[in-house]
Amino acid sequence: MDRNDAKILVIDDNRIVLETISHLLEHRGLAHVATPSPAEGLALVRQGDFDLVITDMRMPEMTGLELLQLVKLYRPATEIIMITGFGSINSAVHAMSLGAYHYLTKPFNHEELLLIIRRALARKQMAHDYEYLKKQIEERASFANIIGDTPVMREIFALIRKVAPTTAPVLIMGESGTGKELIARALHGHSKRRNKKFLAINTTSLPETLLESELFGYKRGAFTGADRDKTGLLEEVRGGTFFLDEIGSMSGPFQGKLLRAVQESEIIPLGSNTPVEIDVRFISASNRKVKTLVDTGAFREDLYYRLNVIEITLPPLRERVDDIVLLARHFLERACKDQGLPRRRLSTEAVKLLLDHDWPGNVRELENAIHRAVIVSEGPVIAAGDVILGDAYAPRFHSRDLLALPYDEAKNRVHAEFQRAYIGRLLKQCKGNISRAARTGGLTRQALYKMMKRAHIAANGDALAGDGAPAERDTPSDTHAHV
Repeated sequence: MDRNDAKILVIDDNRIVLETISHLLEHRGLAHVATPSPAEGLALVRQGDFDLVITDMRMPEMTGLELLQLVKLYRPATEIIMITGFGSINSAVHAMSLGAYHYLTKPFNHEELLLIIRRALARKQMAHDYEYLKKQIEERASFANIIGDTPVMREIFALIRKVAPTTAPVLIMGESGTGKELIARALHGHSKRRNKKFLAINTTSLPETLLESELFGYKRGAFTGADRDKTGLLEEVRGGTFFLDEIGSMSGPFQGKLLRAVQESEIIPLGSNTPVEIDVRFISASNRKVKTLVDTGAFREDLYYRLNVIEITLPPLRERVDDIVLLARHFLERACKDQGLPRRRLSTEAVKLLLDHDWPGNVRELENAIHRAVIVSEGPVIAAGDVILGDAYAPRFHSRDLLALPYDEAKNRVHAEFQRAYIGRLLKQCKGNISRAARTGGLTRQALYKMMKRAHIAANGDALAGDGAPAERDTPSDTHAHV
């Protein structure tokens, strides 16, 4: 089918050919621009987005191949039909390898040209539709690095779209690890302030006096050590977004000073009596129910309502089970990329294990679990045994520590931790019965003994103080099991 809204550019230094093609397109009601100059045609391409370019192969200013490559450089999605004389067919075939849709030899059949044009426009439309649908799917399942496709997450995405362009303060509620800062960054990224600074401050990470001096700034001599004036962060983030995390921990006096900043859009630096105007959008977050703190008098009611013009509540991961696999695959792909490893996939058993877990640490816990599983796993498939969840795994180092090590060393350290945790849990589950533990874990007794010795694990699953060999313990139930 012809697309009446298509934009077509025709380039040919032969006036007769140019007028012939123009007449055909005009007769079909197809909007087009015609020029005998490839340089002018290229300028038009750079200025506007054409669906299709029809060009001659041999022209004095530049060849069709040169024009093709430049058009594809500026407008990769534009389809191109080459027209060539009999002696240039090899060049036309080469043009197709460079991205041309088709070629015609002169003299060409008018109906054949129209058929090729229709097909080229149809392919362009299909490509456009594909990109549109892909964007819609990606936007639905991922919003500024926030992964989710459950109804509640789609509602949150829709709310972000509505709220982001405004200047309304937003309060984000949710358990630790649910991604509150990601929501704040999404609000900033889709706002009119996106080209300005986004600054996040965790109010629990700084003492009150330091928090006040950092946010409001100070004058020289305001306190011991204040040997110069310092501009407050609220003033520095002019025109941007200020994210205050864990506001429920702020003291009463500091809440009063923050209220002035939110309400009056001004601050008073320490050691000064002169207000300073600020222009920031406040986004705050808490893993505690701030309304409850208001009811108990621990949080100012007036500040609460100033910060909570719009409230976004993030559900814990256990309440969005359908997103677990989507998130896990996202983290799996990212971890493999970060570690420079081939792509891996989750086994059915590993997926079941993830779905059965209640995720008290929420999305952050899932990300860490997948990161560890990628490092521990040996092949292209992440097995259930590679995924350690809950209290069974308590690493003595963090991801940032691992990333500071060479890959092999990091893998060995995580693998040792994994074995220690797995064997300890297995022995506790089997109440110290080594034969049963070996069968449950799919191991030989000898292999289990070696792991216990290497990990310094006793038969009851506890860690040994020294390097003593674990003692075998076969209970009557174990003997009966062999009968």
